[in-house]
Amino acid sequence: MMVEFSPEAVATVLSRAHAGGHTPYDWLVRGVGKRAQTVLDLSVDAGGARSHLAADGRDVTCLGAAVLSGRLPQENGTVDAVTSVLGVTSRPDLPHALKEIARVLRPGGVLVALAPAMFPVSPADLQEVGLLVRHLKIRDTGLSRDHTVAALPAAALRKVEHRRERYAFTVADRADARTLLSAIPFRSLDGTRLAAGVEHLVARIASRGPVTMPVPIRRLVAIK
Repeated sequence: MMVEFSPEAVATVLSRAHAGGHTPYDWLVRGVGKRAQTVLDLSVDAGGARSHLAADGRDVTCLGAAVLSGRLPQENGTVDAVTSVLGVTSRPDLPHALKEIARVLRPGGVLVALAPAMFPVSPADLQEVGLLVRHLKIRDTGLSRDHTVAALPAAALRKVEHRRERYAFTVADRADARTLLSAIPFRSLDGTRLAAGVEHLVARIASRGPVTMPVPIRRLVAIK
């Protein structure tokens, strides 16, 4: 069966990845804060963040990141917080997307964006990641060329935080391996290479039991 990028897989991985008892979704919500009552979520995780964001009684609208290519339907200055899971930082139309986000945010409103990171990882992580990367034949992730922070001022947004956290996802069987690799946001990976990655992980599980894979995440918080 072909392995391909899946928004549902992104939601599954982020719901099961943990660091010190919390998930990336918990970290996203902490960045929003309790005072924000109107939240616009622009993510690629099939609405996976909705229940987490709505837990404190917020009014949450999930539109998906694709709408950032045009004009957001919200009126100027009507949103307390905009959240994004893998939906903003890697966009080719980043300046336009940030300006649209700033337009709908009220003064003092926040943008909280989660994105993949290269670090932090442990020495043991480097071995597992290195083996997987070899099978996926990834030569350049592009993660080191993120321009989001530099683009914030032009959109009248000010960075207040840019942090990284290591989460861990346990791969216990073939289904877990497929889920993990279907959540990889690097669209340049074709199905053949992703399938090779699945077989590699299945072989690792057979030889040494469940495999813990790092999920490094960075959180960018900006204020209007």
